[in-house]
Amino acid sequence: MSSPKSNNIIDIGDIKKLLQLLLGNWYVIVLCVAFSGVLAYFYSYKLPSIYAAKTQLVVKSNETYPIQQGLYQSLGLYGSDYMGFEKLANEKRVLVSTDIVAQVISKLKLDVTYYIVGRIQTKEVYSGTPFSVEAQIYSSDFFEFPINFKIMDVNSYEISYNYNGQPVVEQHQFGEPIINKNFYFNINKDKSLNSSTISTLKNITYQFIVHDKSNLTYKYKSALDVTDLEYTAILEVSMEDEVPERAVMFLDTLAKVYVNNSLKSKIKINENTINYIDKQLTEVTDILDSIEQMLQNYKEQKDILNLTKEETEYFSNLSEYEIKKRKLDLQLKSLAYLKNYIVSNMNKELLPPALYMEGEDAYLTQAISQLYSLQVTINSSLFSSTEKSTSVKEVDYKIELLRNDILKYIVNTEKAINEKIASIGEEISYYKDLLRGVPKNQREILNIDRKLQVNEKMYLYLLEKRAETVIARAGIISEISVIESAHSIGIVKPDKQKIYYSFMTVGLLVAFFIAFVRMLFFSKIETVEELRELTQMSVLGEVFHSKDAKDSYLIVDAHPRSFVTEAFRSIRTNLEYFAPNVKCKTVLITSNRPGVGKTFCSINLGIILAKGGKKVLLLELDLHKPKIYSALNVAAEAGISSLLVGKITPQEAVKTTSIENLDVVVAGPTPPNASELILSPHLAELINYAKEHYDYIVIDTPPM
Repeated sequence: MSSPKSNNIIDIGDIKKLLQLLLGNWYVIVLCVAFSGVLAYFYSYKLPSIYAAKTQLVVKSNETYPIQQGLYQSLGLYGSDYMGFEKLANEKRVLVSTDIVAQVISKLKLDVTYYIVGRIQTKEVYSGTPFSVEAQIYSSDFFEFPINFKIMDVNSYEISYNYNGQPVVEQHQFGEPIINKNFYFNINKDKSLNSSTISTLKNITYQFIVHDKSNLTYKYKSALDVTDLEYTAILEVSMEDEVPERAVMFLDTLAKVYVNNSLKSKIKINENTINYIDKQLTEVTDILDSIEQMLQNYKEQKDILNLTKEETEYFSNLSEYEIKKRKLDLQLKSLAYLKNYIVSNMNKELLPPALYMEGEDAYLTQAISQLYSLQVTINSSLFSSTEKSTSVKEVDYKIELLRNDILKYIVNTEKAINEKIASIGEEISYYKDLLRGVPKNQREILNIDRKLQVNEKMYLYLLEKRAETVIARAGIISEISVIESAHSIGIVKPDKQKIYYSFMTVGLLVAFFIAFVRMLFFSKIETVEELRELTQMSVLGEVFHSKDAKDSYLIVDAHPRSFVTEAFRSIRTNLEYFAPNVKCKTVLITSNRPGVGKTFCSINLGIILAKGGKKVLLLELDLHKPKIYSALNVAAEAGISSLLVGKITPQEAVKTTSIENLDVVVAGPTPPNASELILSPHLAELINYAKEHYDYIVIDTPPM
């Protein structure tokens, strides 16, 4: 009967099965894990090491010295205090934008990469090659196309490659252009290539590859990672590359290009302001020249009399009012320039108003500064977003509202200035009327002198503003600064330890899978407990493997106190209790395959039963490979095969052995048709004869 099942989740039987599974397949586990470890080694060895570098940038609001701040305020160029997550997000996009990355690639000349070809591995080198390649590719087939390079002597080299299945080998002189329909190459040698190094360098095989710039830009954009440190205005830029020096150089150049781009808008504003002032200075200079010439001519033609004190005061007041009017006219002109910019600046070009002369209007100055800040934001966003994106549309909406407010304010300001001009015009008319009483010659000279003074003061005013603008330009600094220069942080990929663990884990899983398959389809019954679980039949005993069996089949007779003998005694005892009412018990012994001890068990079971005082007949029905006759040293001339063909009787087939109470019927001559011969009715006669004269019949059969 099968053993009862335990209600425990895990019982001792499960643990035993697991241990048997592991111990029975230990060599499979060791081999799979070792093989996976070897694969991991070769796999990781072939993988290139990936290095990382990082740098840190701080994004500040516009910084100015106190004197610069005053100048910027007078010029309408307020810095923006706007600093938030939106600006940081925009700066992150700008930093990894296609235009900036492409500029860095162009500056560093990364479109050509160089390699040293080794026996096992081809390794990339960034610097130190004794040559450099200038390349233009005309056929897309030659992008990402490896070309071998070998130095022949100090002045010549050889390039080789396979194209359309055909090898191409060419020799050229350094500095000699190579031009064909596919590419243009100009290869120049470095100073390191000379007569003292040629013997070493000519033994090295180099390789270079020309990359498509768009693909290269995408590659480096993908390798960049920009993160903003929490609660700070600091951007940390990291990059991964196979060459650590190139990663550091790329980040350094990226930071420089990024900082320079951030200065362009401020410099453009300053240039516009200077150009505007220069234009006004040119006009005033021309007026001064003409007035001075007029005054000189008039003095030569007319006699000039001295003016009275009262007339001089009239003239001075008139000049002051005309200077005020001229300044207001210039202010109106600046407002018109500003209004034209706001109305026509529909394409978001970064061309802010060149000059707002007085800078005393706090609201207008602040509004212009805010408009400039919003334009910077939207231009930064367009590096990585489209005009249809939500963030761009939101800033667009803010710009439109601010532009409308500024336009309304400018119109009202123009009205107020025009009213001031009208009031000053009345004062000018009043003093002109007073001066009409002055004699004509004197009045003319006063008018000319008045115009000269007005324009001289305007000229000095413009010169002062130009000097302030030049000083402001000298103090322009970027909102971006590097607080941690680029440096390598070592190898980040591949994680070889992780690769080893992963491969060995997979190897272990494969080993378990193989062990599981072997357990399902190639399992062995190794213990009595397993046999009891798998069958409904009673288990009479178990026979251990014995080294002594190699020397003799008669181990029970030769070694009466061995473990194997005790096992057969146990089986004999169990057979006594098995079917006690049967007079003659028949035991048939077989196996699933040859060579597992079937005949050994048949002989020794017969011997142990005979030693127990039972009459035993041993039948050798393995007609193909009989062994019992030799083990018991019995003649094999006549046996079961002879009986089955009717040549002898059962009594004649039975032979005695050296073991008391043990008789045997050997196989006899080997027949050609043993399977058909077994079906003979003479076999039944033999069995019936044995049942009448013996207590046990032990039958040794062929393996299944």
